[in-house]
Amino acid sequence: MYGKLAMGMAALFAAWLSAAPAQADGPGAPPYAYTNRLAYSAGYFETRPAEQIARDAAAADAAEAGCAAADMAACTALGEAFLQGTGRPLNRPVAELVLRRACNGAEGGGCYLLAELLGGAFDTDAARAEELVFTARACVLGSSDGCLKQAGHIESGFYEGLGRADAMALRRDACARGMSPVCVDLGGRLAESDGDPASRAEGRGLLDRLCEAGNADACVALAWWLGRSTDSPADTARAAALLDRQCRAGDARSCNIAAGKVRDSAGPADPRFAEYHGLGCIAGDTMACLFAGRAAGRSGEAGRLAAAGFYDRACPDYPSACATAADLRAAPAVGAACEAGDQRACVTLGTWMAEDEGPFEDQPRAAALLGKACDVGEIAGCLPAGRLLIEAPGSETDSETAIRIDAYLSRACAAGVGEACITLATALGEGKVLAQDIPRALALTAESCDAGDRAACDEIAMREEDDPAVPVVLATNLTPPDALPEAIGAAQMMAVQAEVDDFRRRTCTTSAVVWEGVEYADGACLGISQAIGGFTVNRVELAPFQALLWRPEVLGQQRIGYRAACGGSVVATGWIITAAHCTYDLGVRIEEHDYRIRLGVIRPDAPEGNTYPILKVIRHPDFSPATFQFDIALVQYDPARGTRGDFGFGARRITVDRRSPQERPVRAKAPVYAFGWGRQALDDPAPAKVLQGVRLELEDAATCTGRTAYRDWRKDSVLCAMGPKREQACTGDSGGPLVTYEDRQGVPTLIGVVSSGEQCSTTGIPSRYIRIGHPAVQQWLRDNLPGFRQGAPQTQAR
Repeated sequence: MYGKLAMGMAALFAAWLSAAPAQADGPGAPPYAYTNRLAYSAGYFETRPAEQIARDAAAADAAEAGCAAADMAACTALGEAFLQGTGRPLNRPVAELVLRRACNGAEGGGCYLLAELLGGAFDTDAARAEELVFTARACVLGSSDGCLKQAGHIESGFYEGLGRADAMALRRDACARGMSPVCVDLGGRLAESDGDPASRAEGRGLLDRLCEAGNADACVALAWWLGRSTDSPADTARAAALLDRQCRAGDARSCNIAAGKVRDSAGPADPRFAEYHGLGCIAGDTMACLFAGRAAGRSGEAGRLAAAGFYDRACPDYPSACATAADLRAAPAVGAACEAGDQRACVTLGTWMAEDEGPFEDQPRAAALLGKACDVGEIAGCLPAGRLLIEAPGSETDSETAIRIDAYLSRACAAGVGEACITLATALGEGKVLAQDIPRALALTAESCDAGDRAACDEIAMREEDDPAVPVVLATNLTPPDALPEAIGAAQMMAVQAEVDDFRRRTCTTSAVVWEGVEYADGACLGISQAIGGFTVNRVELAPFQALLWRPEVLGQQRIGYRAACGGSVVATGWIITAAHCTYDLGVRIEEHDYRIRLGVIRPDAPEGNTYPILKVIRHPDFSPATFQFDIALVQYDPARGTRGDFGFGARRITVDRRSPQERPVRAKAPVYAFGWGRQALDDPAPAKVLQGVRLELEDAATCTGRTAYRDWRKDSVLCAMGPKREQACTGDSGGPLVTYEDRQGVPTLIGVVSSGEQCSTTGIPSRYIRIGHPAVQQWLRDNLPGFRQGAPQTQAR
């Protein structure tokens, strides 16, 4: 926490205006001594094409020449180049000196970047004080970022005697000086004053004027607030008109929001849904290109050329879109070959048509094409034909369909297609679409296990505990008896160390830069485990309530690389709690695709624990993706259709908090714990390989409220927490538990859900957790979680 300065508002402004440079910027000026831990995400570590690297170097050359000619804006650009390692070596001491020169030369952007550098790098009183001074100076010199950050400092209690009213006064002053980003922020804050009609009207009026003046951010914010008014058709209509106008003017955000509102009100079949995504694609939103491509592809032959164009636009960010574009262009030839009797072409065409959410989707025709191919001996068509018939409406009551399913899957299984054997065994075991035949199902499963199918072995292992008639399968994955635990452990440590060494080679840099006759050396690493900064949870028993939201292997035509989407907490048999934003993943609703819930998992990439299909998602009705308010959801999974992993299943449910904020007041620095598989370094999008835990400390309620600005009915709906060394949750931890062990010895209680944060552990701003004990969350749980109204939830409602 920054030190607090006791001064009044007038004195504060006077101090800002008269703030003298903290130190000289000439030759030999001593910058701070930086550690090798980089406290921000630098462009140096991002993958950049050669053309971009060349442009960065040219821009830095021009900035250096301008700075030498006393152009302070150029000094800011040069300082940022050293700060980011783009166009210049990453060297923080030189960046600091150049940015001090820019700030001393009255360049607000330089002051702001200098404050960001010092505030993130050092935990000392001197650096904190300088960060406050430079942030304030940036604001006075016209930096919108500086003013926004300074207002946040005031609201967070960094200055004694100053509070929200002073922060709002600062925003008003900055807005009056023409800083439009601050005006938009001010308008949004005033517009959300639910208990103050005058402020709400003022905020919306401000956003309205900015929007009419051409400020796209203001238009989006205004549309958002107008769209919240469910009792005013006029506001709703105006919000839609604003989004439509901005979308057609090339604002991709407006297109995305407009498409979402059409989907929610009229459904994705409404032509406006595809139209807005098409406009969003043209405006540069590659995810919108995927939606637009799907819609165009389904409009017949005439639309496929347009669909290919949309997928071409998505290709840079979604490599699988390149293949889809090629498929669309090849479709006429493939279709003609199929019509001429080429069964391989028919399998190709049928596979395209079988794909959910794809541009060719036509599953009845796909089943017919694939089934016919299987009938004439094209084995590649047999498994997908059988699966399509299993999923087809009415398959459970149609005896003729059952005969075809059995025939298709049996042919593929006999040909060595392991997945067909498992699919057939599952159907025989369930007894829904095929007559139940447990002995045949187990025999097929055992054969598949002997052939190396791990899922089949899992099924046998689960059943053999209770059924002595289960076939004996081949023993696999055994450790040689002469391999001592110490030797195994040493080998594992060597492998881990090799991975760490490789990571450091990829995420560390050193430089020595001569600046005005003095050489400054710097070495910076994106630290391993800085984002979590905690400990490894190497046994299920340490966090048996942890759940994992697991992505499908293929989503549409995109093969998923990182399948760990989010965390969650088991709160009843058949139910987990997670974050609502996790249920909108990769542009889709998870309940509409083959997402799964995994329990009893420590290493997601290993076949551990049990995996279950999702039945239903219940999001909190007040969840806002814009603000992350009430970012919480229930996910119901099907225990009857779970699959078991290789290793022992040790999942347990967690006690759900029932205490209100009054009954459980926040005690500053109270210990709490979070768990997850989130990123462990900002430059690496991969999730942790092993479940991580972190010990955090709660922030006091007043400071947390200052961060959220929730002072209406949403007050106390968020908990803020961070470790003493800035440890906190990071991307990928979302939805996971925030736990206290203080209620009863040895019994953890779920008090929060990982929701949002700012660049993990780099900013010093605590992560936010949705508070389980808030009345609006408690009522929602009583209405939706079976058993919660009466007592501890235990069983699934069927």
